[in-house]
Amino acid sequence: MYLVVDGHPAHRATATKQFAASTHGRLKLVFLPGCSPERKPDEWVWGNVTTSRIARRSTTGKADLKTEAIGALRRLQKLPCRVVTWHDSPLGRSTLADRHRHRKHPLHMIRTLVVEDDTSLAEAHRLATERVPGFQVAAVAHFGSEALRILATQKIDLVLLDFYLPDMNGLEVCRTLRARGDQVDVIAVTSARDITMVRSAVSLGIVNYLIKPFSFATFREKLQAYAEYRRRTHTTSDSLGQRDVDQALSALREPADAELPKGLAGETLGAIVTMLRTGQQLSAADISSGMGISRPTARRYLDYLTSHRLVHQEPRYGSAGRPEYVYTWSGPTESQPPP
Repeated sequence: MYLVVDGHPAHRATATKQFAASTHGRLKLVFLPGCSPERKPDEWVWGNVTTSRIARRSTTGKADLKTEAIGALRRLQKLPCRVVTWHDSPLGRSTLADRHRHRKHPLHMIRTLVVEDDTSLAEAHRLATERVPGFQVAAVAHFGSEALRILATQKIDLVLLDFYLPDMNGLEVCRTLRARGDQVDVIAVTSARDITMVRSAVSLGIVNYLIKPFSFATFREKLQAYAEYRRRTHTTSDSLGQRDVDQALSALREPADAELPKGLAGETLGAIVTMLRTGQQLSAADISSGMGISRPTARRYLDYLTSHRLVHQEPRYGSAGRPEYVYTWSGPTESQPPP
């Protein structure tokens, strides 16, 4: 059993750790990064109940507040698609993938070599890498020749490679590695934007390309994508099927989620997508009833999905008057967040 907690002093107390140790591995503590309540399902449910429901009601006392809280929780129980949304969200999938990786390969870390000539940037990249679960910086090099020596003598899984090095170009480092049969994975972390250089990097088997400057969130996404790619390709099987190959490559190439238009919430959109993925033809009225939102609001979400060609819209004629439009899911069939 994994107990996911934050950095509260009570959680990090010696007594807490001793209690976990007394279970002889049956209970393991997993500490979240600082300021990350969005990565905890219980915080997600709390926010859904308090912010989305109770905060919009007028309560007259403790009894009224209790009734509202219980009602909001009961409503959430009747809408399992809302809870599933957390697991389908980028943060939810990231959290679950981290736990799965640590459970399946508890002793293996992705040993990373940071190659950067600027010492301050090298240190920043080292610290950022070790903030991402599953990654360990094995060494730091400031010269291409130094990086080649390290790779010849140590087991390295991933190289974070700057292209502008004092003694040789990053592409030369890659060519030397491939010439001597070293197939170590490389992510370019560079300010080089020239299209010729990017094409050369791809031809040399660089698995991803990160252009400076970048935020930690972008850096983390690249490493997490690589970790997922590695997980999907490092199997006990000698061969992969087409679906396996497609999924492995998509882990590297999936773009980051686009920002939603103002007024649309990711949680609500994910829940609507889950409803549509059942294969049923649903109208704005159906979505409104199932989600507890107004019809105009449901229509805005459906219009957004229609504009991204994720649902097919067609009129349904019944009684006299304007036809009612129904929507059928036409996007990806797997549990992926909408663009």
